[in-house]
Amino acid sequence: MRPSRLYSRSFLLDHLYRAAIRRNKDDFVLFQIDQINQNIPKFQSDFLTVNILHLNANMMPDGEITSAVAHNSQKSIESYQRFMIHDEFTPISFLHTGTAMFNTAFRPIEEWLLQPIYKQHCTPFDFHWVIGLSYRFPHHKTTFLAFHYLQAKGEGFTHSLDEEFIEYVSYPFYLAWLHIYGAICADTLHQWLSLCAGMTLPRFLVIRTIAGQGIAHANTLGNTLNITTKTIYRHIENAQETILSQLPQSQIDGDHNASRILNIAKAYSFFEFGSGQLIRKLPRRVLKG
Repeated sequence: MRPSRLYSRSFLLDHLYRAAIRRNKDDFVLFQIDQINQNIPKFQSDFLTVNILHLNANMMPDGEITSAVAHNSQKSIESYQRFMIHDEFTPISFLHTGTAMFNTAFRPIEEWLLQPIYKQHCTPFDFHWVIGLSYRFPHHKTTFLAFHYLQAKGEGFTHSLDEEFIEYVSYPFYLAWLHIYGAICADTLHQWLSLCAGMTLPRFLVIRTIAGQGIAHANTLGNTLNITTKTIYRHIENAQETILSQLPQSQIDGDHNASRILNIAKAYSFFEFGSGQLIRKLPRRVLKG
């Protein structure tokens, strides 16, 4: 599978990186949705909200929510804060970070329209179909960064769009938001984006698993992705070549296989913050042919 244009070196380092270092959240949320819509024809989103939430011991929002919204009124942020107590969808994503989910995987849209959160918040702002994706904020146990891709009324997101692809497309933007909100410096962002350049969806899933869970799951991962263990190790070899070209030799171990896996786990350790589940516990949206 060819890498998405959003993973090209020119996009990551000439466009996304430059947009991120300006550190203007209102400009960047527009940049994110516009670039995804322009580069991924099947992933068309009318609105995007990006929120940082601090949770209390009961996993409920605690204090102000830092938000940015694209292509809708800023009043939608104030509205959500008033009615978020009725939100049954977003809290689930905090328990399954890095894992994308469609609102219609949990109940049909006809049932959602009867829920208080839809009547009081979503319908007035024309938020209809939702894809949610939350990430951990590094070194914060109860702070999360949440993306919500939304569509207005209509047929909804195409059924050729699956959860793993959403995670893949969103990940570089997550790294950029970490810089915008001060979690990582510009040099770190540049290094991490460089390591991601040219990455395909299968390699993204393989490396994320190595960084977050270890290579002991190679057979399970192969079955999940419907690829052979040999192909998994080819991705490992290619990732090692990327590391050799990006990092100082002093940060890299020898070239035997065990060290290659260790090198990937170390170099891509930042994938742990956005790590999804190898065996997905959340329901999937039913794909149509």
